[in-house]
Order: sequence, then structure tokens, then C-alpha cells
Amino acid sequence: MDRKSMLKNIGNLVVTSLICITIYFGNSYSQGSTITLDVNGAKTAMPNGIFGTLMERLGRQWGNTGVFAGTSSTIPNTNGMRNDVIDAFKECGVGAIQWPGGCAAWDYPWKPADPSGDIGTDRFLQFCKLTGAEPVITGPAYSYSAASNLAWLKHIDSTTARLSMDSLRWFKIGNEVWGGCGSNKSFTVSSYCTT
Repeated sequence: MDRKSMLKNIGNLVVTSLICITIYFGNSYSQGSTITLDVNGAKTAMPNGIFGTLMERLGRQWGNTGVFAGTSSTIPNTNGMRNDVIDAFKECGVGAIQWPGGCAAWDYPWKPADPSGDIGTDRFLQFCKLTGAEPVITGPAYSYSAASNLAWLKHIDSTTARLSMDSLRWFKIGNEVWGGCGSNKSFTVSSYCTT
């Protein structure tokens, strides 16, 4: 979806919201009022990364009825990823996808990077390329994870080069390091730094 279409969609959303507000508060506020939006006159485009999503490894987002159908599935797919889902992500203009979580990132074992029966790092990056979304990868924030995260980043660099993608711009260390995800998982920067 190009930026002009995206801005038109945002304009439609704003108009719909204003109509709902008008209906909710009654006719007394709407008598004689007119709202006009000229989305073609927009001067600033919203960055498409604002239209992102978290695709957690938990639940059904990736497996079974989600993105991944498997390479031998009768559902039309590209490397096991459902073509209808890929097309829907493109149509919706999803600009960024965070993976493998959220909370699931704390304990995600990134090796093997391309498991046969699952989405791994390589398929996730391919999914982002197919949908046009920018990948946002979250690694664990344990101090003992620093070396593994570095190896993961090196693997990601080689994969993005092989897929003719731009280099990864966003690698997030930890999720809800303030103690979310159901426990008090926290770290300090000094404990994470390695030579």
C-alpha cells in the first residue's frame, strides 16, 4: 500500500470516528456542523512502522491456523507460510513486525534458524520481505545471553544479505525488563556488556 492510500485510509478512519462520536453525543452537537478532510492535501506522511504488530510465538499466530501451514500443506504457501496471510499483511500495510515476542523472547532458542516444522529466524525474515514489513527481533536480556544474541545478529546479517534485504535495524534486548511477563526479569547494562 502506498503512502497516499495509507493517508486516505487514515482519513476514512478519522471521519468514521467523528461520525461515531457525533452519533454518540446526539444531534444537538451536529446541527449545522460540517467536517471536511482533504487527504490529498496532506503534507506529512506517517511512517509505516507505526502500523506494526507483535507476532508472539505463543498461541496460534504462527502455527496451526496462523501464518505457518507447513511446506507440504495443501493450503497455498510460500516456504510453508500461507499466501493468503502474506497478501493480507500487504493489503493492510503492516509496516513492522516484532518477533519472537514479547514475553516469548525471553526464552526463545534461536537455533536452528530454519527449523523444518516451524517459523524460525530465516522464515520470519522471509515473511517480512514478502509482506514488506520491517523486522523487529527481540532477544533475551539475561547477561549470559549476550554472546548468543551476538551470534544471532551475525546470522541475521548473513540471512538478510542472502535474501537481498536491508540489514536489520531493530534488535530489542529483552521485553518488559521492568518486571513484566509475569516475573521480575531484570538486568543492568553493565552486566550485559561483553568484550
